[in-house]
Amino acid sequence: MIRGRNVRQVIVVGLAVLALFATLLGLTGWIRIVLTFPFVLIGPGLAITMALRLRDPLFEVGLLVPVSLAIQTLLATSLVYLSAYEPPLVLVGSVIVALGALAIDAHLSAAPSRPIERGA
Repeated sequence: MIRGRNVRQVIVVGLAVLALFATLLGLTGWIRIVLTFPFVLIGPGLAITMALRLRDPLFEVGLLVPVSLAIQTLLATSLVYLSAYEPPLVLVGSVIVALGALAIDAHLSAAPSRPIERGA
């Protein structure tokens, strides 16, 4: 049975695969927009907010788009300063960020929670 967290992980990975597929195969026009835009809007933000383990679902939903766009902006700006700006590189970088956040989330889910011990 797939739980809510697993569904969100599948959504992020699926959107990332579609976006990379459209970009690396050189698709143009509306097909590329339809395949990449959903990942650009919510992919990295969903992965990062999952890794942050926020308690309020409404707050988490409200952060999806701003966090995703902030990641895209940081990647694009750093590539401009490095004189290496290419839109596909920004997409590949955001896929790497999203998959890294998913890996952190998976690691945190697998780790047993330990009670906090207070020192004397």
